[in-house]
Amino acid sequence: AYKEENGDCMVPHRCPGDPQMGQLGRWVANQRVFYKMHNNGKTGHIKPRRIAALNRIGFVWSKYDKAWNDKYDKLKKYKEEHGHTDVPYSGGPNGDKEVQKLADWVGRQRESYRDLLAGRHSALNPERK
Repeated sequence: AYKEENGDCMVPHRCPGDPQMGQLGRWVANQRVFYKMHNNGKTGHIKPRRIAALNRIGFVWSKYDKAWNDKYDKLKKYKEEHGHTDVPYSGGPNGDKEVQKLADWVGRQRESYRDLLAGRHSALNPERK
């Protein structure tokens, strides 16, 4: 029901004033934790059939990966429109706040890439490089 009403499976953890939504949000958060444990070789927390069922409805296993992918998609769109990825921190001629947010994200990706090249801890992983 949540996905049909909201278009995604990104149920918030906390829902003041809506205890049922809060319970669903905690359950969703637990599924993500169990999935991570499963991927780290700790069995018994979530069964493969449940993983498959959640995958079928488009469950998002990592809200951080989803946020990264959303920004990446915005950067691809920006490049299609402007022919480059030099997103201005000023937000362009109109001072667009969304463009400013994208520029901040691009800056963090460049910094993470430099960290990765230098052998330091980086938010980038091989798939994102």
